[in-house]
Amino acid sequence: MIAEIKSRHNPLVKEIRAAFRGGRLNAGRLLPFEGPMLLTEAFKSQAHVDSLLVEDISLLDPKLLDWLNDQSTRLFRVSHDLMASIAETETPVGIVGLARVPRWDPERLLSQKSGVFLVLVGIQDPGNMGTILRTAEAFGVTAVWVTTKTVSPFNPKAVRASAGSIFRIPVLPGCNDVQLHEKLRRHQITTVATSVGAPHSIETFPFRLPVALWIGQEATGLPKSLISACQDQVRIPMCESVQSLNVAIATGILLYEIRKHEQND
Repeated sequence: MIAEIKSRHNPLVKEIRAAFRGGRLNAGRLLPFEGPMLLTEAFKSQAHVDSLLVEDISLLDPKLLDWLNDQSTRLFRVSHDLMASIAETETPVGIVGLARVPRWDPERLLSQKSGVFLVLVGIQDPGNMGTILRTAEAFGVTAVWVTTKTVSPFNPKAVRASAGSIFRIPVLPGCNDVQLHEKLRRHQITTVATSVGAPHSIETFPFRLPVALWIGQEATGLPKSLISACQDQVRIPMCESVQSLNVAIATGILLYEIRKHEQND
């Protein structure tokens, strides 16, 4: 049985719309998501979907519908116009919902002796954020810390760009960079800053796990104070005619090199 929502003033509609616009989890720590791809990724991740709004029930694959019914997801039908008022994309595809993301234990994550951690500082583009999360999952990153003054990993564009990784990889937002640095040091995790002026090339740097790789803002990189605080610094060797790379691409190169060094040890 699927109920129908007709009003833009419905509390659930207002709740999802506000979470989308704020780029955040709602009060119940539920993530707003949009589209069949992210619904499928939630299914693959066995994430609990609390509520789902659809224009047409035929948009749901029968196995997805069975799964939603099994976990007592609240299902609602809405009109195209109402869906357009909720969705973040210019051309809504008829599905929006609220799904639960895991609550991660920082101390348990930091205790992993072979951990590879990412710390994102000041990144502003949500597309880059989501792509970094996807890349981090692909290379087996243990956890991603997102500092204050950095775009939210729950921004709708970041969620879409993560292509489902947001449901699986540990992401810890809103941390203080100075306090996090001290915590990493206490856990004997090597802190490595990325910088175009770093003395060490990523190709030859002797990575040892556990390691925390600090990634800075797209335009200016990491603050000098953080670069100085880290135990080591690395750079990606490039032709002199190119001054910088897209931060998501650079992160992928760095993580590939870390894993390559690990396999060769």
